[in-house]
Amino acid sequence: MLHSHDMMRLVSRLVRHGSAELVGSLAAVALILVLGILQFRWFDELNHRERESRRIRLAANVSRFCEALDMEITRAYLTFALDGDAVARRDAREATRDYEIWQRQARYPRLLRGLWIAEPVEPVGPSRATARPASWRFLHLDVATGSFAGTELPQQLQSLGRRLERPETTAPLLPPLDEGTLSIISPIFIRPAFPESIRESPGPASTDNSVDVQPLPATQLRFAILQLDREYLLRELLPALARQYFSEASGSTRLDYRIVIVRNRAPHTLVYISDPAEGSAVPAIVDATGALFGIRSSLTPVGSTVLIQTPVAPPAPRGALQVSGRVTVFSSNEAEYWQLRVTHRAGSLEALATRERRQNLLLTAMSVALLGGSVVLLLVALRRSLLLNRQRMEFVAGVSHELRTPVAVMRMTGANLADGLVTEPEEVRRYGNLVQRESRRLTEMTEQVLSLARLESPSAPAAEHMSPEELIRAALESKQPEINDLGFRCAIRLEKLLPAVRVSRSSLERAIQNLISNALKYSGVSREIRIRAGKEERRGRTWVWIAVEDDGMGIEAAELSSIFEPFQRGRAAIEQNIPGTGLGLSLVQRIVRSYGGEVHVRSQPGKGSIFTLYLPAERR
Repeated sequence: MLHSHDMMRLVSRLVRHGSAELVGSLAAVALILVLGILQFRWFDELNHRERESRRIRLAANVSRFCEALDMEITRAYLTFALDGDAVARRDAREATRDYEIWQRQARYPRLLRGLWIAEPVEPVGPSRATARPASWRFLHLDVATGSFAGTELPQQLQSLGRRLERPETTAPLLPPLDEGTLSIISPIFIRPAFPESIRESPGPASTDNSVDVQPLPATQLRFAILQLDREYLLRELLPALARQYFSEASGSTRLDYRIVIVRNRAPHTLVYISDPAEGSAVPAIVDATGALFGIRSSLTPVGSTVLIQTPVAPPAPRGALQVSGRVTVFSSNEAEYWQLRVTHRAGSLEALATRERRQNLLLTAMSVALLGGSVVLLLVALRRSLLLNRQRMEFVAGVSHELRTPVAVMRMTGANLADGLVTEPEEVRRYGNLVQRESRRLTEMTEQVLSLARLESPSAPAAEHMSPEELIRAALESKQPEINDLGFRCAIRLEKLLPAVRVSRSSLERAIQNLISNALKYSGVSREIRIRAGKEERRGRTWVWIAVEDDGMGIEAAELSSIFEPFQRGRAAIEQNIPGTGLGLSLVQRIVRSYGGEVHVRSQPGKGSIFTLYLPAERR
């Protein structure tokens, strides 16, 4: 028995342990929250840097995409800067050579579909210098024969021919690109016109590239029309460039971005879309744009042929480039350009960043939850460890007390008998019964501990086919002396023809014996216990049930959930100093569960308890 000061000491120790556990829990929660906040801020900073990096990479890739296409167009424009005198003589050797050079050196040689020459027929007007052609003839370069042949323009170039014949086109001024026919237009001048058309500005040397361009007779002006292959451009060249600059990985066909190209004249008119399966609508949000289908002076290599695109002096020539002492003037018409629009597949780079931010938040929450769960599991394990340690200490104390009592009684009884202090037959018989009762109590306690050890071991006793009635009667027979000594009456009611169960005889007998021992110990003033057995159909199979019932002190409702835990004893048993180790019901539950069964309990304080074992019947 614990004295009052020992009990107070135990309570204060538990309070100290509980306070330390609470403080540790709060500290762990605070640490986890701080780590979660730091992790989210770190992820957020990485997300911000990745977003800016994506914007920079996207801008660079858009620029490279535009330059790659425009380089091909500019190369074609410069490659076919033909000699006007040779064209006038119908000498196609230079044009044929240029075409062969293009085929060998161009990155996309199939881009060029054909070459035509447009030249005026007869001037109409009061002055030859300002006259416009009355009509135009068209020559086609036949690469196979190396000659120019007069021909009608193909259907795809008819609109360009009509532009040349408009009455308002005085001294024709054409941009280097015609988006409608997808053609490159390169002017061709007759050599004698160059000295008259270009002369350096008078005065001191100037650092700019200004020139003084004199008007040219329209009859000296011809055009080389380079027709591009629209099908090849849209189906092969643009997809190849898109995969090169906007794919997820090298060689991948899946693009990170949705590529859309529209006409600059009509921004809602689609020219090309990278993924028609996702719809043909122009994205409302655009991450980056670029100008396509233009001739760039910045891409012109040094040493290129000198061209004068405009036959009249422009007020401020755009794109002037000094090359070998001569000037190349590109007249740009932005209406002819295409516009590249790039949008990330997530909807936009901002939408992608928002999605990644949410993912980071979810990842942080999961990390915090994982850490929190780990701490909770650790605290639960620590609490269970402390509880188990306390229960084991109580078990040791209880077992020591339970062992000490019968050993002390038997030792004292044996000493009295050995010393001859007891000689009367009646007294000797009483001492013999006392020794027998205490030895039975000692044996039962030893069996409980050994049964627990056997259940904890990896090897389980062999199961066999057993009759429920045989098991009940065997267990009752082993407890009969105790029943008789305590003056109990045991009522048995068993259904007939109960199915067999597959169990270990010794272990299940031990489980029934434990239930009978509990009924005997906790019956109080009542001296009757009842044992019943039957069968029932449940969950698609037959179950055999064995119930042990008493009319004793019962169990508090708050204690019902913990009575099957090892070393656990009820408050009433401790208060009334009823002997026991707290292992009986735990052994019963473990034994029954090892055979796939269940243990149910119904109890009311002051009215008794009913413990029922459910075992699966042997299948026939």
